[in-house]
Amino acid sequence: MSLSEVAQPSQPVEQFRLPTLLALFLIPGALVTLVYVVIAPFVESVGFPPIAALLLAILVVLLPMELGVVLRAGRGEPQRIRSVVPYRRPLPVRDWLWLVPVLVVAAFVGFGLSMAFEPAVIDVLFGWIPDWFVRPIDPDLVGDYSREAWLITLAAYFVLNGFAGPIVEELYFRGYLLPRMEWMGRWAPLVNVSLFSLYHFWSPWQIVGRILGFGPTVYAVLIERIPTEHDARTLIGALREQGLGEARIASADPLVVRVGEPRPLRSAVELAERVRKAGHQVRVAAQRQDRGAYTIRHGRFATRDEAEARSRELARLRLPAAQVVEVR
Repeated sequence: MSLSEVAQPSQPVEQFRLPTLLALFLIPGALVTLVYVVIAPFVESVGFPPIAALLLAILVVLLPMELGVVLRAGRGEPQRIRSVVPYRRPLPVRDWLWLVPVLVVAAFVGFGLSMAFEPAVIDVLFGWIPDWFVRPIDPDLVGDYSREAWLITLAAYFVLNGFAGPIVEELYFRGYLLPRMEWMGRWAPLVNVSLFSLYHFWSPWQIVGRILGFGPTVYAVLIERIPTEHDARTLIGALREQGLGEARIASADPLVVRVGEPRPLRSAVELAERVRKAGHQVRVAAQRQDRGAYTIRHGRFATRDEAEARSRELARLRLPAAQVVEVR
């Protein structure tokens, strides 16, 4: 079963303008950081490492604030959380099997690249910040705290930073805020992950690493299992006549037709539903966001035969073929 087969019509989601989005993204992070800085000396004075202060800030600020915004938005509804989280389309198991490993590897690569320049960034831009803020868990100072303090801290770290915190953040930033950024079009995922990175005021040197590691994903509506190139061209014409927008051959081997441009998940699912209702079998596939689209306008070739061959190839793929002219 594909995503398009489980998509159901939904009501339009309220869209937040940029000032509202900036407030909803950045204020929680600013308050967490403020509480962290204020209580850290007290936490250390009672025998706990600085990371315990950050965990306490997550418990008393991050979780109730972000979860409270979501619950307040769904007040009056029988299912308060589900009513404000429209991105609930299940993925087929086959997509989970390849998508999860790909995203995990991409995250490790992104964070790995950031670690190459992170020490220099800390030294140049954040050398004035106290060591306990930069390294709330310092291996050289493990012996300064009791075994009991570490056991309590590590248990809290697992529950708050490894489980509760990430779940609430994903619910808030991706489940609640991302659908309300659809007016940004294909840029919504990139803006979302960038603001999410900025929100971590307690570790600003990791902003670039988070953007690389959590790089946004867009989704393409694909029609596959097309027997011949002639069938693909016929299909593209039929999609245009049915008012489903422009389509193009996304892959020649195997033949795959992509309907429209890659877009955020909700928009892709809605387009897939329209295409399916028109009688086509479709699949919604995740794709890494690129930096933009480029058009080949012309080229330079050693011989006229090479130039005309490239022109025929572009025409075969139904791409604009440049006129072949001789340059002296």
